[in-house]
Amino acid sequence: MQIDLQRLTALVDEAKGNSQKRNFTQAVELVANFRSLDVKAPENRINETVVLS
Repeated sequence: MQIDLQRLTALVDEAKGNSQKRNFTQAVELVANFRSLDVKAPENRINETVVLS
């Protein structure tokens, strides 16, 4: 299953828009489940940072 970047961006924007205004910088976490991916194997580990603007 591929992730549609435009759809994902729209969903994050919607979530940010629906939240209350805070007096501090907030973070957004994304949790993804990858089926049949053995993350115990070093070659399958994922470590990425995505900057949202």
